[in-house]
Amino acid sequence: MEIGSSFQTLFHFYFLCLLFTPFTAAQSPSSSSSIISRFQEYLQINTAQPNPKYYEAADFILSQAKDLSLESQTIEFVKNKPLILLTWPGKDPNLPSVLLNSHTDVVPDMKCVGLQYLEAIRKLKESGFEPSRTIYLSFVPDEEIGGHDGAEKLAESDVFEKMNVAFVLDEGLASPGEKYRAFYAERSPMWMVIKAKGAPGHGAKLYDNSAMENLLKSIESVRRFRASQFDMVKAGLRAEGEVVSVNMVFLKAGTQTPTGFVMNLQPSEAEAGFDIRVPPTADQEALERRISEEWAPAARNMTFEHGQFKQKVPVLDKHGKPVLTAADSSNPWWVLLEEAVRNAGGQLEKPEIFPASTDARYFRQMGLPAIGFSPMANTPILLHDHNEFLNQAEYLKGIDIYASIIKAYASYTDQTQAKAYKDELALSLESETIEFVKNKPLVLLKWPGKDPNLPSVLLNSHTDVVPVEVDKWLYPPFGAQIDSHGNIYARGSQYVYAMCCVVQDTKCIGLQYLEAIRKLKNSGFEPTRTIYLSFVPDEEIGGNDGAEMLANSAVFEKMNVAFVLDEGGPSPGNEYRATHGESSPWWLVIKARGEPGHGAKLYDNSAMENLLKSIESVRRFRASQFDMVKAGLKTVGEVVSVNMVFVKAGTQTPTGFVMNLQPSEAEVGLDIRVPPTADPESLEKRIAEEWASTSRNITFEFKQKFPVRDKFGKPVITAVDNSNPWWVLLEEAVRSAGEKLGKPEIRSGSTDAYFFRQQGLPAIGFSPMKNTPILAHDHNEYLNQAEYLKGVDVYISIIKAFASYTTKAEAEALKDELRMRMVKNPERVYRRDFLLLTLFCLSRLQFLLELVMIANNPSPSSSSSSSSSSSASIISRFQEYLRINIAQPNANYYEAAEFILSQAKALSLESQIIEFVKNKPLILLKWPGKDPSLPSVLLNSHTDVDTKCEGLQHLEAIRKLKDSGFEPIRTMYVSFMPDEEIGGNDGARMLVNSDAFEKMNVGFVLDEGLPSPGEKYRAFHGERRFRASQLDMIKVVLKAEGDVVSVNMVFLRAGTQTPAKFAVLDKFGKPALTAADSSNPWWVLLQETVCRAGEKLKKPEINTGSTDACYFRQWGLPAIGFSPMKNTPVLIHDHNEKF
Repeated sequence: MEIGSSFQTLFHFYFLCLLFTPFTAAQSPSSSSSIISRFQEYLQINTAQPNPKYYEAADFILSQAKDLSLESQTIEFVKNKPLILLTWPGKDPNLPSVLLNSHTDVVPDMKCVGLQYLEAIRKLKESGFEPSRTIYLSFVPDEEIGGHDGAEKLAESDVFEKMNVAFVLDEGLASPGEKYRAFYAERSPMWMVIKAKGAPGHGAKLYDNSAMENLLKSIESVRRFRASQFDMVKAGLRAEGEVVSVNMVFLKAGTQTPTGFVMNLQPSEAEAGFDIRVPPTADQEALERRISEEWAPAARNMTFEHGQFKQKVPVLDKHGKPVLTAADSSNPWWVLLEEAVRNAGGQLEKPEIFPASTDARYFRQMGLPAIGFSPMANTPILLHDHNEFLNQAEYLKGIDIYASIIKAYASYTDQTQAKAYKDELALSLESETIEFVKNKPLVLLKWPGKDPNLPSVLLNSHTDVVPVEVDKWLYPPFGAQIDSHGNIYARGSQYVYAMCCVVQDTKCIGLQYLEAIRKLKNSGFEPTRTIYLSFVPDEEIGGNDGAEMLANSAVFEKMNVAFVLDEGGPSPGNEYRATHGESSPWWLVIKARGEPGHGAKLYDNSAMENLLKSIESVRRFRASQFDMVKAGLKTVGEVVSVNMVFVKAGTQTPTGFVMNLQPSEAEVGLDIRVPPTADPESLEKRIAEEWASTSRNITFEFKQKFPVRDKFGKPVITAVDNSNPWWVLLEEAVRSAGEKLGKPEIRSGSTDAYFFRQQGLPAIGFSPMKNTPILAHDHNEYLNQAEYLKGVDVYISIIKAFASYTTKAEAEALKDELRMRMVKNPERVYRRDFLLLTLFCLSRLQFLLELVMIANNPSPSSSSSSSSSSSASIISRFQEYLRINIAQPNANYYEAAEFILSQAKALSLESQIIEFVKNKPLILLKWPGKDPSLPSVLLNSHTDVDTKCEGLQHLEAIRKLKDSGFEPIRTMYVSFMPDEEIGGNDGARMLVNSDAFEKMNVGFVLDEGLPSPGEKYRAFHGERRFRASQLDMIKVVLKAEGDVVSVNMVFLRAGTQTPAKFAVLDKFGKPALTAADSSNPWWVLLQETVCRAGEKLKKPEINTGSTDACYFRQWGLPAIGFSPMKNTPVLIHDHNEKF
């Protein structure tokens, strides 16, 4: 009986548990449904401006504070605008507090953040966590209308002073991507009204100084400035928050009546309102001068006074420093935020300047660090937009992120916040001072590696800087003055933190090397290979007594250097620059002689006339080189630059030059920079025959002339691809430091790296300075301290990577190859280069796999490739095809046809040979689809040179698809055309007008494109068929090259004549152009397949030349030109064409 009663009681207990447990969980304050329910309740309180229900919101917040046992206070700095302040006391009241700020007005914008703070604290309290430092939560009014009666009042109050706040976390922005966004500063609002006045007049009369005309002139000036700022954003040189934005928000003019405006009366007043946002890095005073002098000058009867700003927030804090917060390792609050987000499974984007304004600015103006952050990832930015929303999963995830952040801040007790700057630990590096030339010391430091047998790495910098004109500087050029924006001004600069003068060129990198090693030593890191640091003299005057002496010394030979890292240059954009070669300096003096004569007499062969003729010849050459740069065909480092640096002529007296005497001598100095890719012999010939011809009584001499080839006869250039492990290590190290490298460049100037490359060594120029104007050798050279400190971190990553690299055999092999290449076995080296070329081609076959799959929707099943699909076989076939000489005018078409037909047979493709013109075979291959009623796709290529890679890639892609078991739904044709290079009249044009083509029922054509020098592939949807006016539009970037009519002279009693004539309209009278947007499914498929292959397409272009695709477009068919070649120079029809 007792046992039965016990079982019965136990049964009842379990039954009650099962019955009530779900109900209890649903009501748990920490359950997801409860959290979302509270958020909804808060959102349902209408706090939209201009009539926010602040008290209703306050009651709700106070009820939550009561549930959480938080101390609460309601403050009204302004009547009817309650500010709620909650307190979670810390265990150590002596520690400075943290403020979590949010605002109550508007929906849902900032309401999510305020509630997420509270929900995070709820979770922390339930876990038993107790904060070490006090956490405050503020819910302020009026943020959406400027925050003057809310956060501004709080920040300036005695209440705030007693709170002893050390750091403020405020709102950020939603992120459309996977990473969260964080803001360390924001643009200050300047709300401005410009008013113009003038006499009223009849609407039919023309006035020169009417109110409307004056205002419109101002608006035009404002819009030009706006465009200049916006262009920097569009070009990727600046982020939106880093430029001054100006937007016109209202226009008020006209005489209004009950029925509308009076249409025949010019008004006497007109005004415009502008919302200006100024980043903390801008010069606000200069902007105000622009406003008063250009945008609203009194001379145009404009009224504008500085006091007329509707709102104007300063860009400097109360201490005169820029209103921004450090977002690097110098700021422990930033470090804690990064770690907390990472610990919660999230990631932060690169910190930004907030494009608008938030309450955080009031706290920053007090000198406090403040970060804007809202944990909303994968969320469209809809602030102030219709249908604003936040996904509940993101909201809940944000609470976990805040719990991690608040816990980190509340637990932080380290008071040594200046730890990052301490400099007590000596570096203990071995040192040696060498004087190859007296009074020119070269300092060599050594950090020994654990394995002395490994070749070493040299980190080179120089100690000299160029001369200064002191009166042209804002600050003393050797004073290392830090301005209010954190910029350090000094010659050679770009700054060392609170230590000494450093400059862009190039004291900064020498000290950054040392600071990086200091940090590595502090962390306990020990290098595997030895690291040398050299501080050499005289780089700015040629380096002959510095780096050149070192590179050719017995000391250097004993150092056993495998790689040299030297100076680079600043980057105005977000990517660092790296240089792998440089233009060799040729300092040339040309001297002309002639008989002296009276200034009034005309001489045919005077010294001045002869020199001027030389200068004219030089300038024509300079313009031809510069035009290639302006047109984007080459970079500055890839052309020969020539600049006149002095002219010496005339007879001087103590009172000046004699004005009526033609001199007997005249000379000019030219600074010529010759890239390693140039032909130095041709340039020397030009100098001797054109620029300084003896027939004009002219002589020349080189004051300095660096060879463009190394001591082994090879161009002085370093490989920047996978063949060079040091380049690979550099790329990975920069990436590991959270940064990016731009495309490697040839430097237009010269550095000490030249002397090391002359020895056959790989050397890269690199300076970690981004978002920095290029001011080397300029007045007011500077480097921002944040960039300098970030650069130290980048060097840490690089030096650690180089010092840990232990593949001795590979490094030695590269070193030997760079030194001995083309010396012992040029044929072997040629084959190796060819193999690299074909391997690159092979890596692009996946593209064609994807592209052919537009014939079918299902994905092919994967299976192992047959031996015929092996890399070696693919490369072998490509080589075999390339060896068939099909160059015009005697193209070996039949040999090419036999090869293509043999491949078709191996692939079981149907084949057909068509000769529209005798001895010009056109090969047509067919892969039948399962549904013959569907229009087919044509993959077109031609057999006469230039595009052989595409034709073979088409076949290799089909081979792989067949190996995988894939069967197309629609039929695929593959065509190999003759004569494309001489107009295509006997090839593609014949095909497209034939019965055979009509029977093919083609729905889309994919033809050749062009290589892309960048990371994105190019695609062409049309082709172009006066000259200076059109080219000028390209030079000034008004139009792209493919958007203008080009005219080039192609023969003068010479040339290969053909009857080619291209129509610009198709047979239906429409432009021969293919839609490259969502209206064209073939274009959409191309974009999607390229994306699936992990790549990107550039904006579609008009091909600057002509291809066979024009004939298909003229037939009315959609045709796209596409060649999967990126990171590839455009060398079509050039010598030494390569892939």
